[in-house]
Amino acid sequence: MQKDVLHIVSSALFPLILLITLWIIGLYQYFTNAMLIHFGIFPLEPKALTGIITHIFVHANLEHLISNSFPLFFLMWCLFYFYKPLAWTVFFIIY
Repeated sequence: MQKDVLHIVSSALFPLILLITLWIIGLYQYFTNAMLIHFGIFPLEPKALTGIITHIFVHANLEHLISNSFPLFFLMWCLFYFYKPLAWTVFFIIY
């Protein structure tokens, strides 16, 4: 029983950290009116290659972030809970 609870909690750790990071960035963008669009993906622009790594952290507005939060957390939790041996590989391939 305790092993199952530990597995549930440990599977939620990384998705929760990622979600908290997304919310910190989203709230920073909302409260400071910062335009972080230059961290997004821009096709055919060599200067925007960093967007390949940083695009996941940029959302258009809080509604966009809210609508992505639960599905992202739930699906990542499922990935790390049910497919623990492959979870990191799948995560980085999808990322």
